[in-house]
Amino acid sequence: MRRRIAAAYWLSASLLLTACSGTSAGETSSSSSAPYSPGPVVASALAAEPTPEPFHAAGYPTTQDEDTAFVSEVAALDTVKSLLTGHLYTLPTDLAEKAHQLAALGRDVCSSYGGSNIDAVVATVASNGIDAIDATAFVVAAAGVYCPQKLVSLGAGQAMTGGVVIQPVIPQCPPEAPIVVTVSPMQLTGQSNAEIYGDLWDEELADILSDDGTYSGRWSYTLTNTSNYDVIVTLEDRVVSEKYTQDWAAAQGTTSSSTHAPFYVPAHQSITDAGTISGVYAWQSAEYRIASWLPVQCQVTIG
Repeated sequence: MRRRIAAAYWLSASLLLTACSGTSAGETSSSSSAPYSPGPVVASALAAEPTPEPFHAAGYPTTQDEDTAFVSEVAALDTVKSLLTGHLYTLPTDLAEKAHQLAALGRDVCSSYGGSNIDAVVATVASNGIDAIDATAFVVAAAGVYCPQKLVSLGAGQAMTGGVVIQPVIPQCPPEAPIVVTVSPMQLTGQSNAEIYGDLWDEELADILSDDGTYSGRWSYTLTNTSNYDVIVTLEDRVVSEKYTQDWAAAQGTTSSSTHAPFYVPAHQSITDAGTISGVYAWQSAEYRIASWLPVQCQVTIG
């Protein structure tokens, strides 16, 4: 704000100097040739212009800290958030892979940005499904984290006339997922012949077990974010019975044939969803664990 005020004073003073140096119809040649001496108001404005202050950029201790901070910053952009949360990932590691791709794209921005080609760089970012406004913010964020010295060329060199100073910082992103998952008791209905006959499947029992009944289980689960930052998270689940326990797999969506999209859990808030299962086993409980997660907007902001 002080820089903008100083620039406004400078512009006003320049305009006033230009006006005073002109010759009106009533002026004599001697008056027009007299040396100009600025008045007290203009002189005060010129003298009051401060020396441009440098921009302080965060310097993270490791490349992993840089990537985490950068992805957390751009994850708050609308179209980037949609890219991260709008897909039904098939593998529990897919969210982490998407974050890795965003960090790589951010580093590519610094490799290709030369100061005068920002439009081309923004277009490249936008080609990854990010709208033009968010792509511009993406480029600025990438420069701020990965190549802060290039920030001075933004805005035709007028944005940061005081230069850039890199200030070492302590990362503030949570080191571990701040998500607690709680699961309700299983609500079970139905009856299965397999619970009666067990593993005695053979041809003699085929006519009986071909009419096998099933159990249906339903439960709810709640994700609670204990941190000061929003979190995007994917889960793995499994369902347990006395005779059979499922393998861990990407958490199911509303149907058993689909996986659940990543959850977006705001800071210090909870969200609740439900799970269902059918089968020949008397299901006892459902279990969840964190598959992958991303904090949102935990980058260090200086000043």
